Amino acid sequence: MRNDFYEEPIIVAVVGEKDSGKTMTVEYITHQLSIQGFTVTCIKHTHHSSISIDQKGRDTERFAAAGARTVVSVAREQLVIIRKADMSSLNLAAVMGLLKSFPSDFVIVEGFHSAVAKRRDVYKIIVAIDLKGAGRSLMGTAPPILAITGKIGNQMDGETLDNIPILRLEKSGSLLVRRITGVAPIKKQQYFQNCSWPIRMHRPFHRTSSDI
Repeated sequence: MRNDFYEEPIIVAVVGEKDSGKTMTVEYITHQLSIQGFTVTCIKHTHHSSISIDQKGRDTERFAAAGARTVVSVAREQLVIIRKADMSSLNLAAVMGLLKSFPSDFVIVEGFHSAVAKRRDVYKIIVAIDLKGAGRSLMGTAPPILAITGKIGNQMDGETLDNIPILRLEKSGSLLVRRITGVAPIKKQQYFQNCSWPIRMHRPFHRTSSDI
């Protein structure tokens, strides 16, 4: 069941270089938000035009091969919509429009870095292999940036870069999740008054003994 705390879904973009740990980061925060009762939508942006989620020989693939531009597969616990078209000009706003029928508390985006880099209504998580990669991803990326993670966290967990915390998910992932849930505007003040865990707007990173 979708929580009714927030007016609009909070968009969190996970961006960074190849093989830095973006997919693992999306998987981690999606799982952690889900077990807290939030509904999560994930968007994956790829530059590989040949990738397809359809399988050759399946009924849906045969329908598309016959000329269908859109194929919908409905199962008891799953709905799949496959659209065959030139998506090169499709932007994040258009994708979000497609999701209006599927409301969520959080939308986690992997990729679309150029589309979200300057947007101040999109929270970012930088995923990097090392300091040099983190610096490249930070260039031209506007705040808010919640954290830097990925392989860089194995050597620099707890340190900061440009006042942005560097976190290793296996050790400090709970801090990242708290920063994500902490940026969401409250829809119901009564919930804020009664909840047992703090919800605050974006705040500076502070490590406490309980976080270690």
